[in-house]
Amino acid sequence: MANDKNTSFPQKKRTRIVRKRRHPKFLRIILFLILLGFILFGIMRGVQYIYKVSIITYNYLETSYTQYKTAKQLKEKNIMPVTVPIQYNEITNVLFIGIDNYKNLNSSADSLMLFSINHTTGIVSVLIIPSNTVIAQNNTSYITAASVQQQGTQKTLDTLSRLLDIRINQYVIMDKNTFVRFIDIFNNINMYIGTNMNYDDKSAHVSIHLQQGYQHIDGQKALEYFQYRSDDLGDIGKAHRQKEFMKNFFTDILTFSSLPKVFSVASIINKSLITNTALLSFTNICTYLRAVYKNTFIIQTLPGHFSPDGKYWLPDNILIDSLTKKMFL
Repeated sequence: MANDKNTSFPQKKRTRIVRKRRHPKFLRIILFLILLGFILFGIMRGVQYIYKVSIITYNYLETSYTQYKTAKQLKEKNIMPVTVPIQYNEITNVLFIGIDNYKNLNSSADSLMLFSINHTTGIVSVLIIPSNTVIAQNNTSYITAASVQQQGTQKTLDTLSRLLDIRINQYVIMDKNTFVRFIDIFNNINMYIGTNMNYDDKSAHVSIHLQQGYQHIDGQKALEYFQYRSDDLGDIGKAHRQKEFMKNFFTDILTFSSLPKVFSVASIINKSLITNTALLSFTNICTYLRAVYKNTFIIQTLPGHFSPDGKYWLPDNILIDSLTKKMFL
């Protein structure tokens, strides 16, 4: 019997099919998270905006209701309320006072500007008052407009009210640091620097270095441009530059594209400014939007002429009376 040989047949190799696990792509996750972040951020800003508008609307309605109740009570008691000329109800005059530091409010003002908001026409007017404007205290003594602030904010309001013959009882005080932060919110301002500006005063911690030509200036450079007065015109040259700055500010900054930054502006107004007025009241916001839409901004410098020695600015009362009637009444 033939030996049985183990006949081995070739065995088929078992092929093991290993399915690849599908891992979500990392990039897709990142994109999804970014998109989700934008959506949540948009929702948050929308809620903030609605909340702010609700607060402003509530304050406006509450004020209107309080005024209505007061008028009704006076009527029931047969007391006639004080009649205010209609032009004053239509216009809000706010004095801007720029100072060096909040630690010393009663120091000489670096800048003085009167803002007028006409709620009927939607016009925003700005009158720049040179710091060296001479104001008579009595028949024998005189003082500069900037120095009046050393006697307190109310003294400044009363003095400029008499000078301009209009009622000014609202103010905004801003120091240098707040000014820089405020301008930086809007990134840069396009300005033409008319001449090289170089000035250093270590004792006053002032260092100004700006080059002539077109450029984008940030908050710090804007402050330097705003402060510079070391040319032949002194404070009047400074006032003219402030006028040019304000024109560029209104042109470049106060546009509808800047509206999303209103919350950052509101934060500075609420936390940093010293003021007795509601800059973001419902009525004022409506007027700002109208002014932006119509581009109705008027910017002027206080009319006057140099003193014989060229150191001071002497107001021209006739021209001032004519100008204020056009801008503030």
